[in-house]
Amino acid sequence: MTPAPKTLVIFAPTWPEANKTAAGVRSYQFCRWLLDADWTVHFMSAAKASDSKLAIEGLGVTTHQIELNNTELLQKLISLSPSHVLFERYRMEEAFSWMVHTACPNAIRIVDTVDFHALRECREQAVTDEINPTASLTDLLARRPTADSDALQRELASIHRSDKVWVVSSAEKSILENEYSIQPAKITCLELARDHLASPKPFESRKHFVSIGNFRHAPNLDAFRRLRDDLWPRIHAHLPKAELHVYGAFPPAEVMKSNIPGLLSKGQAKDALETLGKYRISLAPLWFGAGQKGKLLDSIASGTPPITTPIGAEGMQIADACVGLDTDSFVTKAVALYSDETAWQDALSGCCIPKETEVAGQVQTEMEQVAAELEHLRASNLIGAILFREQLRSTEYFSRWIAEKNRSNQS
Repeated sequence: MTPAPKTLVIFAPTWPEANKTAAGVRSYQFCRWLLDADWTVHFMSAAKASDSKLAIEGLGVTTHQIELNNTELLQKLISLSPSHVLFERYRMEEAFSWMVHTACPNAIRIVDTVDFHALRECREQAVTDEINPTASLTDLLARRPTADSDALQRELASIHRSDKVWVVSSAEKSILENEYSIQPAKITCLELARDHLASPKPFESRKHFVSIGNFRHAPNLDAFRRLRDDLWPRIHAHLPKAELHVYGAFPPAEVMKSNIPGLLSKGQAKDALETLGKYRISLAPLWFGAGQKGKLLDSIASGTPPITTPIGAEGMQIADACVGLDTDSFVTKAVALYSDETAWQDALSGCCIPKETEVAGQVQTEMEQVAAELEHLRASNLIGAILFREQLRSTEYFSRWIAEKNRSNQS
């Protein structure tokens, strides 16, 4: 069957939570940008219905609440006959690519990594390793997942099976190409994008520090603990009149009940940019992670210089004055930028982020270009072809087995 032109199906673990996560913003933007370019967009998720589902329906996206391991989806895919299929994260590709491969063999399969999960997990393990709990930020930045990593094996297999892979930073593109031998033509870097606030407040109209992040994301909870236990008390000792206001979705009790002088927990911000735009400095002491960081993007877009680490700044254009190489320099730079308007303005000028219109154009060009290159991409993708051989399609057959088991239990 010939694919329906300019028809995209997105498989995602959740409905786009544009007010809670950077990944949610990215997903929402993709839907909006492609609809504006006259694409038909179908969004599929096994997550429960929510306001986020209603939000993309309001844009004009057709939503489908699906079940895992249910082969009835094959018929739905055949009827939709998409030209392109986008899997958000490698686990979605694992779960559904075999169905797409079976029902819509001519559909272009793209996996959006959102971030390089195996890289983030190996850095997290290094931070929590009791044998070496004081690994430097330089060491952590250089850390890579090894061949025995289950997450690495699965993520690379997903990338090889797909026609294209999207990454959010040039750093991850370089790592995949140079250290894990992924063909450069297979990888496209589509950065996170934000438009700046129209009228950001000047230095003198701002006060206090801010920290923001979804607390279900492990790097953000780790960052809060570092602020609470070490970094904020030291900053507060230099600036006793300043406060640190902490925002984030899904805050645990230890965040909401923190009893540290000058540190106030505020819960979830209704609008990240408007909230960040009230403060003089944002703090993001990220000791592990991967990909571009939405909190830094939002901070820069709101006109608020961030103080972060080399892990936080990886793959982004962040001024040196904003990057602490260890705990001492993190504190020193936070105090310096808070206290000096000229340094504050220089630091903000040294931070750059892509505008939405720029990345929207890249996405539309990419969708057209991959269609033109598909024959060559598949002909040169030997490893991907091998992984789709029957002997190696364990995820498909396990899914089919569960589907049959569920069907038997219902009868």
